[in-house]
Amino acid sequence: MEAGGSPTGPLGARDRLAMVLLRHPTLAVRLNWWVGLPRLEPNDAIPFLEEVEMRFARSRMRGSPRFVAWAMHQRAYYLAELGRKDEAIAGWGEVVRRFGGSDDPAVNWWVARALVRSAVACHDLGRIDDALIRAEELERRVVDENASPALREQAAWAIRLQVYLLDELGRWDDAIAANERLVRRFGGYGTHAIRELVASALNQVGSMHMTRESLDEAMAAFKQVARLFGATTRPALRAEVASAALQEGVVLWRLGRRGEDLAVFDDVLRRYGKLDEPGIRITLASALLFKGTALERLDRPDDAIATYAELERRFAEDSDSSIQEDVAMARRRRAELMEDDTNPD
Repeated sequence: MEAGGSPTGPLGARDRLAMVLLRHPTLAVRLNWWVGLPRLEPNDAIPFLEEVEMRFARSRMRGSPRFVAWAMHQRAYYLAELGRKDEAIAGWGEVVRRFGGSDDPAVNWWVARALVRSAVACHDLGRIDDALIRAEELERRVVDENASPALREQAAWAIRLQVYLLDELGRWDDAIAANERLVRRFGGYGTHAIRELVASALNQVGSMHMTRESLDEAMAAFKQVARLFGATTRPALRAEVASAALQEGVVLWRLGRRGEDLAVFDDVLRRYGKLDEPGIRITLASALLFKGTALERLDRPDDAIATYAELERRFAEDSDSSIQEDVAMARRRRAELMEDDTNPD
């Protein structure tokens, strides 16, 4: 939204509201806490937020520190939008310096967000070690088991961010350890967002162990996803459970346990085959592809051809690139099997 409206037409309702709020920062902040502010352009937002910070920094009102922390955080956010990321990182660092010792949960949330945002900005600038330091600091700060669910979620995200950074640095043992720490700390929490993070962490642990050929450890991680979350009906978490189930079959496939792997792929297709959720569709396409290869190993080429044909029929028009890779592989394998069938030795 352009806060000043169109130069050639009347101001819209949101534009008029934004202009009023820019002239009355105190009212703006209180409205933001109730209903949320309209979107401002960075060049309008930055001076407005500086005015908010100045006014509330002098105020003795009970909630003033949270308004100041909010204004400082948001100012840094808009600086980052303008590409001024070094200034943004400094701004978020000032939020942590000024309010890091607060006992107000609302203020602590903005401190946590400042650490997350600055870590991401450091990563964007190629400062991976600095990003990792900030993510680790946030995890250390949230040690109270009575912390608010929102703050615990930020800490869980901080650990997941550490994993991505450690993976990028090639520190895979540390990345696995961070994921396992997330599971230990947050595996018992019931909030949906944290449950999804825990499931994703376990799946990544399994995948990392598979890359290193530690297949028993990989299988244990995938089975834990089903044990913790197998009864879920939430789409995002169900996608993680379905992926873990598929990967159990892949582990068996890599171990050469013929027939057992096929049974797992069939079970995945039976349990999730009627669902049309994006995450599930990726798993179903892969399950059909692996089922085809499992059937080939059992010397059942006709069944494998039929399975590859089903994958093509169901997913040939899907827009997901990974699904299209599975479709292309199925098409090649089906053509090769049919050619072998017509040209026997």
